[in-house]
Amino acid sequence: MIAKESDEPIGGEFRTTFEEQNFGLPLRDTLLNLTERVPLIDVRFFVTSLMIQKETGGNLAEILDGLSRVIRDRFRIHREVQTKTAQGKLTAAILIAIPPIMLLALSALNPSYMKTLTEDPAGPTILGIAAALQITGSAILWKIIHIEV
Repeated sequence: MIAKESDEPIGGEFRTTFEEQNFGLPLRDTLLNLTERVPLIDVRFFVTSLMIQKETGGNLAEILDGLSRVIRDRFRIHREVQTKTAQGKLTAAILIAIPPIMLLALSALNPSYMKTLTEDPAGPTILGIAAALQITGSAILWKIIHIEV
């Protein structure tokens, strides 16, 4: 039913899984092949649920209902995290952009002020250190605001 009623690409993946099973491959192997072809944690949850239900028995509808709740909650939490980190992402982008913009603006508005950084022997060293610190700070900011759910 999933192969017929679902859109591509997931319908095709379930069709392939169904065909593998019809050709004689054990259900466990066909489901593991599905997890290899579709490397999503939700598919892994689905396959694990099916394999556990097949080995231990139980109400498949209840298991799938619980799994659907878990997947919906994961999507809901992901949306909440995206919403709550949006301000941090904007702040990080602004903080990362300020130093290069200021360097360009000062070069355009007062070239003699910026000549000190290029003509003085310590200038390139200072610019290099500043660039390294900027890159390090940017990496730390992006690591902080990108939360995996």
